Amino acid sequence: MRNPSVLVLALLAGAAGGFLLAQILRAPRHDMTPGIANDSRSAAAPATHIQEPIAPPAQTAKEQVTREIDPGLSGAPDEGEVFGPVQRGYGAKEIALGWLAVRRDQIPPGEVQEGLQRYEIMVRSGPRQIGRDLANRQTERDVATNELDRAGLFAVLAALDAGGLGPLPEVVSDAHKYAAQFTCQSLGPSMSVKVFAEIRDVPGAVQIVLPPGVTKLSEWPGDPRNWPACVTITGSGMQASLLVADEIHIRGPVDRLTIRDCTIKTNDDCLTDLRHKYATILMERVRVIGFDTGSGASCAFSTAGSAMLLRDCRFEGGYGRSPETGSLMDIRTQANLMRFERCVFERMSMDLERLPPGATIVFDTCRMIDLLDEEDPRALGHKGIQFLGGEVYLASEATKQALARDLDLLFPGWKQAQ
Repeated sequence: MRNPSVLVLALLAGAAGGFLLAQILRAPRHDMTPGIANDSRSAAAPATHIQEPIAPPAQTAKEQVTREIDPGLSGAPDEGEVFGPVQRGYGAKEIALGWLAVRRDQIPPGEVQEGLQRYEIMVRSGPRQIGRDLANRQTERDVATNELDRAGLFAVLAALDAGGLGPLPEVVSDAHKYAAQFTCQSLGPSMSVKVFAEIRDVPGAVQIVLPPGVTKLSEWPGDPRNWPACVTITGSGMQASLLVADEIHIRGPVDRLTIRDCTIKTNDDCLTDLRHKYATILMERVRVIGFDTGSGASCAFSTAGSAMLLRDCRFEGGYGRSPETGSLMDIRTQANLMRFERCVFERMSMDLERLPPGATIVFDTCRMIDLLDEEDPRALGHKGIQFLGGEVYLASEATKQALARDLDLLFPGWKQAQ
C-alpha cells in the first residue's frame, strides 16, 4: 500500500504546475522576431531591443571607378587573376617567336620565364600608366583650348609640333573662337600687286588689290624671309579677278595671309610652299586651280605647320598639266589645324590618309564632287578629321577619262593678258 503522504505531495505539485501553465497561456504573447516589436505589448512592458540592419560594406575606390566606367565590369577578375593561363600561353608563344626571329635555336626555359615575368609587369602596370598619359594629354588639350585667345595659334602649333598633343578637333570645331584668331590687327597701306613687287622697305602689313581681269605675277616680291607680318590679297570676285602666279614661297613666319574674292591659277605648282615657318591663312570666296601638275606634291597646300580657315572656296582639278594628279595638301607634320566651311572640292584627290595622326581638319557643310580617291574619305576613321554635314561623290570611270578643262571658258584670252 502506498504512503498517503506521498500521494498528497504529488497532488499539490500537479495543482501548482497546472496553475503556472494557465498563467502562461493567459499572458499577452510577444512576437519574438528580431527587430520587430509587437503592437499588443502594454506600455509598461519592458522595451524589446530592435536590431539594426547590417549595412553592406563600403565600395572601394577601385570598385566605384570600375562601376562608373562600365557597370558590366563589376564582376571582372581581381588583380590576382589578371595574369592567368591565357595570358601566360600567349606570352610564351610570342616570346618564343620573337627569339626565333633573331636566332635559329630554341629559347631556353629560363629565358621564357624571365620574359613572362617582364610581360606580367607590363600587363599589371601598363594600363595605369596609359591612364596617366591620357590624363596628361587631355590636360594639355584643355590648356590649348582655354588659352587659345591669350597664347595664340603659333603657340598651339608649336605644342602640336612637339608631339603628343594632337589632334585638336575641339579647337577647330569652335567656329567663332577659331575664326577670331585670323584677324589682322592692322591692314596697312593698299597697293597693286605690281607696286608690291617693287617695294623694298617692307611694311608690317599691306593690302594687295587685284583689279577685274587677269593679273600675272612671275615671282612674289621681296625677300621671302622678310615678308610683311600681315598680307591681304583682295580681288573683285571669283568670276572677275584671275591671278596667275608662282607658289607663295615664304621662308619666314606668316602671321596672317588673307586671300579673298578671286581665282588663283598656280604656274603648275602648289598655291603655297610654307615649309619653313608657321603660318596662319584665311581664304574667303577663292577658286584655286592649276595645282594638278603631276610633279612634286601636286597639291594646293604644302606646309610645315599652319592654321587655316577657308570659307566658300573652290578647289578644282582639270586645269593643270596633269589633271589626274591633283590633291589637297602635302602635310608632313602634326602642327596643322584646318577648317573648311561650305567649300567645294572637284576632280581631285583628298588624300586624307596622308594626314599625320596629330593634325586636325574639319569639313563643315562641304561638297566633294567627282573625287579621284578610291574610297569615301569619310570612312578613314582618323580622329583628327571631322565631317559636319556635306556631300561626297566619287568620280565615275567616264569622268576620269575626261578630266581636263579649259580656263578660257572662265577667263577668255587669259593667256594673252599682260
